[in-house]
Amino acid sequence: MGLSRTVRRRDDGWLDVALTGSIDESTDLDALLAELPQGGVRLDLSGIDRLNSIGIHRWIPRFEAFARQRPTTIEGLSYAVVMQTNCITNLFAGATVRSCVAPYYCAGCDAAHAVRVDASEVEPGRAPGKRCPTCGGAMQFDELPGYFQCLLPTRLAGAGPVR
Repeated sequence: MGLSRTVRRRDDGWLDVALTGSIDESTDLDALLAELPQGGVRLDLSGIDRLNSIGIHRWIPRFEAFARQRPTTIEGLSYAVVMQTNCITNLFAGATVRSCVAPYYCAGCDAAHAVRVDASEVEPGRAPGKRCPTCGGAMQFDELPGYFQCLLPTRLAGAGPVR
């Protein structure tokens, strides 16, 4: 499928950049990052469905150089990105990670939901409570307790300052 992006300039001068698809051996990260206009970047990764080892190997040095040159925040880590972030130190080179998409289950509706969770909602060892968007009932977090490690400042401390 490859990787595609959408870019929108906000009124405050920052860029909203949403990535969709796969980060793999065919992804041209140099072109993707170099072609962005100057300014702060809010990178939405909720559309990333797959990362492979070669894609990650190429991502780390390129993103590190990118994040050193401009203010960067990361939002909406997809399930696939969270799994890699929790295993790989410095995947985001000290950029601020503000939110992820987490799996929740509603017993009342018998339905799974992907829910955005902000870093401010997360406490070590506890999943934030969420309500079902369909019935309004309480949902159960549907993953292991360490899932939100990617949002905890202590996890990111070794990767540089949390901004």
